[in-house]
Amino acid sequence: MSQYSIFQISLLAILTLLLGISVTANFAVFKKAKEFYTREQHIRLTAVDRQHANGNAKLAPKKDGTQRIILYGDSKCSQWDPLPQWANTEIIDRGIGGETTAQILERINDDVLELKPDTVIFQAGVNDLKAIGVLPQLQEKITQDCVDNIKTICDQLTNQGIRVILTTILTPAPIEFQRIPLWSDKVNQSVDAANDQLRAIENPLVTLFDCDTYFRDGKYIKAEYSFDTLHLNKTGYQHWNASLEKYVFPQ
Repeated sequence: MSQYSIFQISLLAILTLLLGISVTANFAVFKKAKEFYTREQHIRLTAVDRQHANGNAKLAPKKDGTQRIILYGDSKCSQWDPLPQWANTEIIDRGIGGETTAQILERINDDVLELKPDTVIFQAGVNDLKAIGVLPQLQEKITQDCVDNIKTICDQLTNQGIRVILTTILTPAPIEFQRIPLWSDKVNQSVDAANDQLRAIENPLVTLFDCDTYFRDGKYIKAEYSFDTLHLNKTGYQHWNASLEKYVFPQ
């Protein structure tokens, strides 16, 4: 076989490999885009998600001597596993994946106030801010609307005498390949900007849990706690449970 023939075969092998990589990458991006589109269509079909309606209706009255705690927010709450195991507490998870702060605000009466909790652990905001990846021209408005909604939720809870443990917005992990076309560093900038405003909240019934202190390493969340760009793994939730305990039961 001539040197030229070997070169042609090698070149063909490289091109085939690159084509395979390109097809795989395009499929991954398409799959993620379809996932986002499907979620968006679901949200557009329902003004407010009522997935917790049956659970709310069946919830037994709170027992005497038991603190009722609601985990309220987006997928960080809905995927909380394992749930905290604290003495004399009843943990109720009312998270819904993919929701923005505006949507979370809309269901606050049914999923929180009507359940009469003593404490709400509240985590939300990243679903608002990740939209900046495709709407960079709206960065300032999206960020401020997110903060304003969080403040309104806190006010509505504390006006009813409910204690709020407000967690700052968890910083994302390094961006997954399939998210790159939909992401921007402006998202990370807005997470930091929103959190600065949350740290400035002055309300005697709001206790701030600063996620950066417990989860962050440099620009990103610590790898040991990360499942993907936006979600925690089981170790992350175990760490969260242990870190939150002194906020739930202050000395």
